[in-house]
Amino acid sequence: ERARALAQSGWATQFETVDGRARIFAEAEALGGYELVDELYDRFMAVTAADVQRVAADFLDPNVASAIVYVPTGSSTALEGEWPISSHAGGGPDVGMLKDVAILSHAEQPGGERARHESGVTSLSLPGVDFLVRPKRGSGLVSLLLHVPGLPDRETKECGGVSRLLVRASLRGAGGMTADDLAFAAERLGGGISASTGVDGLGWGITVRAEALARAAELVRCVALEPALASREIAVERTLQASDARRIRDDMFRYPIQAVLREAFRNDPYGLPPVGDPEVVESITDYQVEQWSGLLRSHRAVVVAVGDLDTDQLLAGLSPLARWPGDESSSPPLDSPRFIAGRGYERREKAQTAFAMAFSAEPYGSPQRYAIGVVCTLLSGLAGRLFDALRDQRSLAYTVASLPWLRRRAGAILTYIATSPEREAEARDAMIAELRRLVTEPPTAEEMERARNYAAGAIDIAHQRSGALAGDILDAWLYGAIDVFEDDPKRFRAVTLTDVTSLVQQVFLAESRAEYVIRGSGKSR
Repeated sequence: ERARALAQSGWATQFETVDGRARIFAEAEALGGYELVDELYDRFMAVTAADVQRVAADFLDPNVASAIVYVPTGSSTALEGEWPISSHAGGGPDVGMLKDVAILSHAEQPGGERARHESGVTSLSLPGVDFLVRPKRGSGLVSLLLHVPGLPDRETKECGGVSRLLVRASLRGAGGMTADDLAFAAERLGGGISASTGVDGLGWGITVRAEALARAAELVRCVALEPALASREIAVERTLQASDARRIRDDMFRYPIQAVLREAFRNDPYGLPPVGDPEVVESITDYQVEQWSGLLRSHRAVVVAVGDLDTDQLLAGLSPLARWPGDESSSPPLDSPRFIAGRGYERREKAQTAFAMAFSAEPYGSPQRYAIGVVCTLLSGLAGRLFDALRDQRSLAYTVASLPWLRRRAGAILTYIATSPEREAEARDAMIAELRRLVTEPPTAEEMERARNYAAGAIDIAHQRSGALAGDILDAWLYGAIDVFEDDPKRFRAVTLTDVTSLVQQVFLAESRAEYVIRGSGKSR
């Protein structure tokens, strides 16, 4: 049942997008004709347990398998010389013994006054939670997001990363279920629960078969409000998260980006890495995680559902989350942080130097974000100015990029370049000159058309998927743009050359930038 549910959802996911449909029709055509699509699906869903056992016996033989283990220099592994692993070397959980989630056999629509927005979204505000729903017909799927604003921005240098630790630890047991129980229950609905944290909030999401929405909502409710937070399970997640933080620290793209934001917002939670610093994560106590869970319960939540049901059915499916215990109003927002210009660096035994710059910009809710998106597109990508000028023409860069970073209380445009250590100064000067060249040598009509269409088209393509559309609806609600977010592609296509040059003159000020450099030695470790 679990495997069929996942297969059914996976099949439906392919049909959400035009490129997914093209791939599956091309595969069927290669097998004999596009008409085979329906037959392939029927045969897929007709597979029995006996079929699985027969194929496993025929093909899953460790004696004819290959394996590789990648370990740090100087380390060893007990698996060396021990392949194939003996057949008695441990197995998975006895899925026959896993408990099912207690679910609602039917759901009733929560009461309250609805609001219909111009974007096609219907909102329903309840005492502790806002529901946002929008039908999206055709796929047989529904995407559900539960978001709690305002916790990561309460983190300090002493507890940075606790929000992520909480949402991850909650998946290791909740509502009387173990981690295996939770995963098995979610997969029987055709999906898997994912956890997310950002600088403005945290939450969980799941995409399931449409008829399973109420059960998915109940499962997410258990994870959010009834986490077990057993000491042993928190310890496992703490170790994994500290390891993730160390990997990011060794990543020559992600770490400079993270470090320049820390430089620019050094006196604000926006400067803290969502994953946390490894040393800080290792010091977070069980009590702090439990405190954060209590804090989560006191905050107002937002729930979004998008998918193949009508508005009434979507709202009814969310009924398990209707009695969210949060306050009537959200916690008071923090002030906008002050952007701090400055430079930082560190040395590494790396073959290259990488550095990121941050330039202060308006927050997400500003109309300026459309010009920001177009400017970043003009600069980035294989056809962008940075790639052409710094890599193709001058061979200065291994990697080059320009990225928008737009949040509720602040925004920035980030640039990144990886180059050889001896050319660091040249690369920096060339990067700044290229940014300013958007004014001295304005983009051509063809460049503007490419950038506008790419920025707008990326939204149109993303919104083919219910999960991406749900995420954009959530952002629009949080940032006060729920009535107009459907117009985003149109607004990107309306950005003018004057908008671009005005933004560049205002934002790309070399003396007002933040910068962080990972200065390589010219040789790798």
